Amino acid sequence: MLGRRRGPDRGRTPTWTLPDDRGATVPGLPVRVHGWWEDLQDSLWLLPAVGVVLSIALARILVALEPEGGGVPDAIAFTGNAAGAHEVLGQLTGATFTVMGVVFSLTIVALQMASSQFSPRLLRTFLKDRSVQLVLTGLVGSGVFHVSVLRHVRSPEEGEAFVPELATTFALLYALVAVGLVVYFLHHLSSQLRVEVIMASIRRETLGHLRELAADRGDLPDAPPPEPPATAGVVRARTGGYLQTVDAAALVAVAERHGVVVRLRPLPGSWVAKGTTLAWVWGVDGRPPSADDDRLAPDLHGALHLGPERTETGDIAFGIRQLEDIAGRALSTGVNDPTTAAQAVGQIGAVLIVLADHPLGADLGHDDQGRIRVAAPRPTFADHLELAVGQVRRYGATEPAVLLAVLQALTDVAERVADHGDRAADVRDQVRRTVALADLDDPADEQRVRTCADVALRTLDEGRRPPTVQSEV
Repeated sequence: MLGRRRGPDRGRTPTWTLPDDRGATVPGLPVRVHGWWEDLQDSLWLLPAVGVVLSIALARILVALEPEGGGVPDAIAFTGNAAGAHEVLGQLTGATFTVMGVVFSLTIVALQMASSQFSPRLLRTFLKDRSVQLVLTGLVGSGVFHVSVLRHVRSPEEGEAFVPELATTFALLYALVAVGLVVYFLHHLSSQLRVEVIMASIRRETLGHLRELAADRGDLPDAPPPEPPATAGVVRARTGGYLQTVDAAALVAVAERHGVVVRLRPLPGSWVAKGTTLAWVWGVDGRPPSADDDRLAPDLHGALHLGPERTETGDIAFGIRQLEDIAGRALSTGVNDPTTAAQAVGQIGAVLIVLADHPLGADLGHDDQGRIRVAAPRPTFADHLELAVGQVRRYGATEPAVLLAVLQALTDVAERVADHGDRAADVRDQVRRTVALADLDDPADEQRVRTCADVALRTLDEGRRPPTVQSEV
């Protein structure tokens, strides 16, 4: 995500850091390494793989620390012989891997349900669920630990009898922990598949990324990116992918090193096809860039990360898109669930209310002389607003509950933007388009929609919401 410089700091050299997906910063980390690390963190195999390594190491350590003459409390110690240890550890290993297969199956079923019923863009949300990853880590680690301890058990027929009492006792305790993890997993999975929980999770994550953006009402309206001059050169994408991350500091450094201004074409989260225009570049004085500078394109690509899928980092519109997908699926003829659609619109409205206080539009990077060196376009408030309610309005044109939810969300946003002309005009336009698109046969439903629209328009005109009772939808 490209950082921002505002107010009196405009003329200083940018000192930007790259935010990670948890709100912290990773200064100096190359943008591609950062992108790969995010993908790795969100994978379903990383933590289980770490669990396997730690379980093997722990088994070896406990066997090596086996105390002579006991040392484990009798109340919990394993006191059987080698044959008993073989039997217990073998049974635990088989049961653990069997249960682990069930857990994997349930996870796949959850992914299929999320994809088919809600949105295929929710798969990443489920895959990076830390609770699911930790449960799988515990189960895989438990099974591997049992196998690792089992190989150290020796019967009298195999030489000197050896039963690692400490490690075997820990294996029994580990098995009890695994049982608890399975119970927790069933509870967590059943909770996470509720549409209300999914939507609330998307809203929280979107607002978390939104807080990474500077909030300064004094910098409104949304700033458009500068238009490239006719002499601008074109940098074409050397690979395809979704624009996930932009290292602003690296881009400014590249622009200064090559003596150019860089204007990116794609928005955050946009698909960039190989061979298409990635950016326009031109000299600070407007002249074309040097034709023999063959390092410009590789350097620009080094400051960007194009990934195989769209992610939430720096892409507020992606969270809104996920919520809108849920609303759209709920309004499909195969589901026909306007209540869920109305709830999704309510969650979208909660995001828009916070978004209304943020400056949007292009991110600009300046050199130490205050000149624009980098411009990265971002969606404006009007773009987010259209994304939030446009598709729902069209799909729900015949459903009064959905239209009322859209208008109530727009009224909530109107309270925050009534004092700002451009954004108030965007909300007013959405209210009027919603009413114009309504296709209701019942005059009473039509009157309810018009009344709700009048409340939104009055809120924009008067700067405050008139005293009304919100309809239940």
